[in-house]
Amino acid sequence: MPSHLVPVRRLRDWATLGAPAAIAFALVLFVGVFALREGDPNVGDSEGTLYVVPIAMLALRFGLRGGLTGTVLSFALLAIWGLSRHTLDVTPVGYLTRGTAFLVLGVLLGAVVDERRRLATEISTWLEAKVVERTHEMQEARAETLHRLAIAAEYHDDETAEHTRRVGVSAAEIAVSLGLDADQVSLMGEAAPLHDVGKLAITDRILLKSGRLTTPEYDVMKTHAAFGARVLSGSHAPVIVMAAVIAASHHENWDGTGYPLGLAGEAIPLVGRIVAVADVFDALMNDRPYKSAWSLDESLAEIRRCAGSKFDPRIVTAFLAAHRETMDPSAVPNQRDREQVIDTKPRSRLERSRSSVTNRP
Repeated sequence: MPSHLVPVRRLRDWATLGAPAAIAFALVLFVGVFALREGDPNVGDSEGTLYVVPIAMLALRFGLRGGLTGTVLSFALLAIWGLSRHTLDVTPVGYLTRGTAFLVLGVLLGAVVDERRRLATEISTWLEAKVVERTHEMQEARAETLHRLAIAAEYHDDETAEHTRRVGVSAAEIAVSLGLDADQVSLMGEAAPLHDVGKLAITDRILLKSGRLTTPEYDVMKTHAAFGARVLSGSHAPVIVMAAVIAASHHENWDGTGYPLGLAGEAIPLVGRIVAVADVFDALMNDRPYKSAWSLDESLAEIRRCAGSKFDPRIVTAFLAAHRETMDPSAVPNQRDREQVIDTKPRSRLERSRSSVTNRP
């Protein structure tokens, strides 16, 4: 149960004694009152009124059924005591009066307790529904905010923000193919679109340049990874934490030639390795300021070629498995090749244009 619902649940658990303890304590009181009346040589019938204590306790703990049970026990003990005391003349009216008083007490108190519990249940159910509703609204607002932030990051070179959406979908598909749990897949789908939020700090002159970037321009462009991580850092929300990791690591290369830290292999966070493949694949498949769209076959071939150098081979395998239905069967790795998915004969067009695609943010 979510921690914020625990106080609501406690409305239903206001009684302090557990059922076994309440029953035991009531029995002790019944026996105690009976023993007090039986052992006092000067006793009248006044001690019988003490039975209201265990009746009240049972009614408070168990509601109407507890009150009725206490009434029956009290009347039975009262009758047993009266029949055993031959010196006292207890009339039927006396029994009826005392029994009626016990019954009224047990029924009224038990009914009040049951009604209070019913109201507490309704209130707690209503509060839980409100909490769930507000939580859902907050999640929708968060998702909308993240979406708008992703749109802002891609606004200049992708006004529709379809790139960020597609990367999120593709990254989530890869995560499913890798066998990650549902929570991680959901977070991936929300966090991956923020991978290029650091581009907000890059000028249009560099972002929209149609040709190859100069070395100084490329150095500026590379700063978007660290800047994006700084923008997203410091949050305690799991999706923002993951987005910060993705922003910082999705341009790291499996062979250690990436940026900003030059991480290699398993040192690169898994989420960064996943988004690296999803990001490049979408850039290959769609028009960008510096290139025209490639075909599906060409894009898949490039992804396969970069396995083991730019990309984690395991991620490439998962990516190809996720796209199994849309690719040529010969492009799907077999079991023997799952850890080394490399195309040794890339197409000539890929060879000519590769430096302006896979090496550009």
